[in-house]
Amino acid sequence: MENNRPLGWTTLEEAKLLVEAALDSNTADMYYEPNDDGGYCIYPHSQCNSYKNYDEYKEQWPDIEIIPCWSAGALIGLLPGEIRKDKTTHPLIILKENEGYCVEYNANVIPLIGFCMPSLTDALATMYIWLTQNGFIKK
Repeated sequence: MENNRPLGWTTLEEAKLLVEAALDSNTADMYYEPNDDGGYCIYPHSQCNSYKNYDEYKEQWPDIEIIPCWSAGALIGLLPGEIRKDKTTHPLIILKENEGYCVEYNANVIPLIGFCMPSLTDALATMYIWLTQNGFIKK
């Protein structure tokens, strides 16, 4: 996890992985834009509010490498509320633990899949990518 980013947003690496996992860039509520120091700044999507969506912004500014970014709230809204495997429905469960957050799909004592990380956003992004890679979310 990067030390210089707000806790509630995807890292630059996670954002790129989410785009590769076919998460619609227009669902992003934030974006990374390069700065003069060679790094990136994070802006709320409302900074581009004169544009209808991310695609329109990219069309207007093709030379600027902006990368969509998601908040924890946006990612929660994009995850399925439940998934089915072997005729069992596994609801989405998000837990606050002493060392961070757990995001899991759990119909029993042992979760079907779960990720526990210090950052809620990291756990949510990891779950979205896993669900895509394992066919629970179609690309």
